[in-house]
Amino acid sequence: MDALLQEKNTYVVQAQIENLRSESAYIRRKAARFLGYQKAYAAIPTLRECLEGETDGKAIRWFSFALALLKCDVASNQDSAARIERKQKMIDQQDVREWTQLSVSMLRGPNQKRVQLALDNSYSEIRKSGIIESWMIQEKESALLRQVQRSLEDENADIRKWAVLSLGNSRRLASVDALADKLTDPDYLVREWAEWALYTQKDVSQLDPLQLRLISDPHPRVREWAAKSLAIYPWEQTLDCLIQAFLTEEDLLCREGIISSLGGRSPDVAELLFWVLGDKPDELLELACLEKLGDLNLLLEQDYLDRFQPLRKELNHPKARREANLLLLKLYFDNPTGVLRSILTKASARELFEELSADTEAAVPESLRSRFQDLLEQKYTQVSPDREYQLKFHSLSEQVHLEAIKVACCQVFQMSIYEREKLAGGMCVIRSELRESIKEEIAKKIANAAAAGCRVILFPELTIPLDMTDELAELSRKHSIYLFGGLEHEQKPEERGSAYNRGIVVTPEGTVLHNLKNTPVRTAKGVEAIDTQRKRTIHVYSMPFGIAAHIICRDWLEGALQLAEMLRAVEVDMIFVSALSPTVDDFIYTGKCAVRNCGCAFFVANLDQQKEGYGGSFYIDPNHFRGAGQPFSSGLNVVEVDLARFADMRSAQRSASKRMEGRSEKWMTIF
Repeated sequence: MDALLQEKNTYVVQAQIENLRSESAYIRRKAARFLGYQKAYAAIPTLRECLEGETDGKAIRWFSFALALLKCDVASNQDSAARIERKQKMIDQQDVREWTQLSVSMLRGPNQKRVQLALDNSYSEIRKSGIIESWMIQEKESALLRQVQRSLEDENADIRKWAVLSLGNSRRLASVDALADKLTDPDYLVREWAEWALYTQKDVSQLDPLQLRLISDPHPRVREWAAKSLAIYPWEQTLDCLIQAFLTEEDLLCREGIISSLGGRSPDVAELLFWVLGDKPDELLELACLEKLGDLNLLLEQDYLDRFQPLRKELNHPKARREANLLLLKLYFDNPTGVLRSILTKASARELFEELSADTEAAVPESLRSRFQDLLEQKYTQVSPDREYQLKFHSLSEQVHLEAIKVACCQVFQMSIYEREKLAGGMCVIRSELRESIKEEIAKKIANAAAAGCRVILFPELTIPLDMTDELAELSRKHSIYLFGGLEHEQKPEERGSAYNRGIVVTPEGTVLHNLKNTPVRTAKGVEAIDTQRKRTIHVYSMPFGIAAHIICRDWLEGALQLAEMLRAVEVDMIFVSALSPTVDDFIYTGKCAVRNCGCAFFVANLDQQKEGYGGSFYIDPNHFRGAGQPFSSGLNVVEVDLARFADMRSAQRSASKRMEGRSEKWMTIF
């Protein structure tokens, strides 16, 4: 539940940066891992500084890997790699040396030819270094892929292990049979990582071998990953095996892995979870059961909710009791007129909230605190005092007729299109020698989108040249297409070092509209030098086929909670986000919340995926908001969205909510 309610803001990042200096090596490791995966570029200087004096082997591993995950410009990457290499010379632990070597390869970039030469070497240490480096090459050439597969038979178990990791990271289905053979390898680490690698392939042909590992392998870590790997299969095929394995399993981590892989809102799953909670288990299992109850929405059924209410008060561990309270409150906010009303009244919700607030070790998330206050005051809006937005509505069509349309989302260009020296000052200005080729590429994408029958085309932030406005108007008229995107930074002539970040919308009539970005981004490259001394405004457009909002990058991440409330009120059909960002996971997390709240289609157009860590685009709709989002490949990506169907789904949900409540209160679903 912490993950569901986590507020990803600068305060959380700053707290984790401070934890890098903690006296506890365990806390230092967790902080480094968090900062790396959250793409917290502000942590780079502290990570480098703390790496110099770190003595704990596992902490060194995570400090190095976090720096590798925080790749940005070439100079910064080289600096981080050099520091890791200096530290590597003082390390005796083999596994730490391997991961630091991997981190250096990630920062400097792997080379297929160098890896191939290393794999052909007779010395095992050189072969292992080549295998480790090959882990970073996802798009392996056929010859290299064959070499890596041959390494699965190497007499050195470490080389076999890293070969399995490399094949898993490549996500090549051609590797499935070779990986399946390693499920019976004599080395337990090879078997464990083979299960992980098969999980990454998402190939469902290995059900029987994985079930056999789960119930018969002598090593608990292999059984744990067998359980986790079974999560990719339909729950009907795995449920019996998982439950039987849980009843005989003694290893705690393996039991947690089994619970995490349970699927389906079946009575058998519910009975197992309630049985485990009632058996006074370890804290890890209590938390795992609570998370699974939330994931499967089992407490929306009256019988299970009745059983849970007294059980939560008898949980053994303080953190588990806190998570149980958070789970109930979240369900209450998500379903204020639903099944919880008969048990969790407003008075008992207040009691839960006060109990959470009294916990001095973990503060109640501010977003939850604000929503609770709104609920008590009978308000159904979410306004953050320091992030207040307003909507500005543009009527581009007198009549809206919802229908199925095609939308083209462009994942184009790389960070290399910008002038390097200006990036350090937080400005993205397209290099003069590339401007014409970029204009040609944009024009080509518009023509291709129109030829595919698209009514809308979406470009990333900061990718359209400033002097292309007239040409865009002509192209939109010619192809009868709506264009959304972001212009490169425009320097403010009256103030050196300050700029505008403008979004652009062009209609098929050739009308050009602009919207300003409100929130600057802060990265290792610097702070975006845009004007923020004004009211925060988000622009919404009524088009012939639906209502769309166009939002620029950080404005969405900073204001997602409030904006979802406001956009739901205007019955938004599409949310378009033009981005230039490495924080794709944050967009997916908030995008899923928006789709669930608004019942709309959510698009992010970002730069192409690249070695600097930037890029990645995706699409989510109301039918699939529980997934990770449909990722886009490079270039032009076309999605057909049925806006009329989405509107029908919204209408049905409103009607159902009103029937359950028996009053005319407005439908609300909150994050």
